[in-house]
Amino acid sequence: MKKPHAILFDWDNTLVNTWEVLHQAVNETLDHYNHPAWELEEFKKYSHGTTIDLLPSIFKDKWSEAAPFYYQRVEKLHLEKLQVLPHAKKLLEFLFEQNIPMALISNKRSDFLKKEVAHLGWDSFFEVVIGAGDAARDKPHPDPILLAFEKMQTQPSLNHWYVGDTTIDWQAGQDSGCQPIALWTDPSLLEMKPSFYLPYLKDCLDFQATVANFLSLPIEKNIA
Repeated sequence: MKKPHAILFDWDNTLVNTWEVLHQAVNETLDHYNHPAWELEEFKKYSHGTTIDLLPSIFKDKWSEAAPFYYQRVEKLHLEKLQVLPHAKKLLEFLFEQNIPMALISNKRSDFLKKEVAHLGWDSFFEVVIGAGDAARDKPHPDPILLAFEKMQTQPSLNHWYVGDTTIDWQAGQDSGCQPIALWTDPSLLEMKPSFYLPYLKDCLDFQATVANFLSLPIEKNIA
């Protein structure tokens, strides 16, 4: 791996925990349309793409009718239940202090994504924020990452890292020409043989130490 010239992040369950929001919104939509509720683990199996991918798999030919109701539930819940993952803010502050450009690439609907970033007061951390629909195709295609590089006026290389928690993040990062970093929440990433990964729960803390090492900076003994 090479020193990072810029670091791009996924959002949901990489920097913030949104499982509760999305799970509740889906179950309220299922209930509204007389479908049985899903357990959280069942929901997670289907939730790594965009909502445009998720809803048809649940509601079949009724998905376009269910979508507005689902989005209403997400809009009501997403800010009040948004949770920052441990050490995520400290990591972003550290990278910002080191003048490492950052961007955000997510399959979350763009308006929801930007509201969440603003709600946390994190706008200044990211040069670019790309959500679902901003590029011609969403992840796992590389288009959103390539769009971010275009807006940052740079070319992708292995000096540019893309950090995410799912196989579609790894695939998008790899196909864009940058270095994908796998945060270890999805066991199926094993099949893709990532060259670098971090364990869940210690993700941001370990990642900060990793970047400090690549930049040859002293690592604080206590950065919790």
